[in-house]
Amino acid sequence: MKKIFLIAILSFLLFKPSFSQNKDDNRFSLVVSPVVSWMRTDNPTIDGTSAITGINFGVIYDKFFGDNYAISTGVSIVNTGGKLKHFANESSAAQIVDTYKLRYLEIPIGLKLRSADFRQINIYADLGVAPQFKMKAVDKKNNSWKNDIRHVDLSYYFGGGIEYSLNSKNALLLGARFNNGLLDITKVKDRTILNRLSFNLGFIF
Repeated sequence: MKKIFLIAILSFLLFKPSFSQNKDDNRFSLVVSPVVSWMRTDNPTIDGTSAITGINFGVIYDKFFGDNYAISTGVSIVNTGGKLKHFANESSAAQIVDTYKLRYLEIPIGLKLRSADFRQINIYADLGVAPQFKMKAVDKKNNSWKNDIRHVDLSYYFGGGIEYSLNSKNALLLGARFNNGLLDITKVKDRTILNRLSFNLGFIF
């Protein structure tokens, strides 16, 4: 999976010149994102409200086709998961907590809306879909969940934030994004989806 991540980054870097030689039309951002993740299930005997925290990092590519509109994509390493509480068996009152620590390679695609400049600040909003591919699935003791978690997940996302211009080319990015799962991530009969709230800190080139 590390090779896939490196190939994806190189592909984006090589892809940039083919769009346009105008740097204002093409932007790359390096982003680090503290994240809170949780799992939801349709099984009424399982509680999926407990969350875990993590750190995501990646590259965002924006291709502007107007002053205020861009197609946004990229590649990220996503560290996510959650906790599921369930009874040990039907006759027991004791609960077992299963912790899922998941890592995905994510390649989102969406639309970014950006305001005009106002004293070095732009406000933006984005929305789209985010397919992600399993790289790792373990519990809190590092035991594998790979046979329990599906290889592919899909979510939709929406978010927003601000960009603070440092000069004519570079800016700082501060924002937040919510991802809502669309697919069942587990291989059992119960439907379990993955949600997360991330806080994005980035540098725009």
